[in-house]
Amino acid sequence: MARARSFVENGCWVLRATATLRFELHWSLPFFPLMTRCLTPVAFALAIAVLAAHELGHAAVVGWRGLRSHAIRMHGMGGHCLHDGGTALDEAWIAWGGVAAQAPLLALGAALPWLVSPGWLSEDLFRSLVLANGAMIAFNLLPIRGLDGHKAWGLFRLLRSARVQERQVGDRWAAKDRAMWQSIEAAKKKQAERERLH
Repeated sequence: MARARSFVENGCWVLRATATLRFELHWSLPFFPLMTRCLTPVAFALAIAVLAAHELGHAAVVGWRGLRSHAIRMHGMGGHCLHDGGTALDEAWIAWGGVAAQAPLLALGAALPWLVSPGWLSEDLFRSLVLANGAMIAFNLLPIRGLDGHKAWGLFRLLRSARVQERQVGDRWAAKDRAMWQSIEAAKKKQAERERLH
């Protein structure tokens, strides 16, 4: 296994995790937890971890769709998963990958009052995993260009049209099959008719 290399490029600390995937941490990244009001060290670290989970969720779906991720870039306004271009359906699935990765963290945070005794740690966990994470999910799913929601909500329309096309193709094949069997039956009847006449 190759060792991770790191260097600075274009204001980013670049960690090369594999031969093909880079993590790019922009100098503005520390401002992200401040925007989400995660001000204590634990909440600060968890906000960064939630952002990383979001971007890794995108990368996981990129791989599932048969594409390749090149870089995960994280900065003060959020992050990006840079990957091969795909179809509109691929892009819609990929857009859902980020919030899908955040959802288990949200569920864990919601279960914390029953798992952890009250105190500063539980408040930090709740603030990061529920409040900040939930706000990130809601914001990201807004149908605005530049946010995941712009492509994510199109998934349902794309799946519906794919099903309709599949049904139409299936109907065409079924019609061709029926026509083929009808022509075979007609040929058999003609053959039987000829044999009966001779």
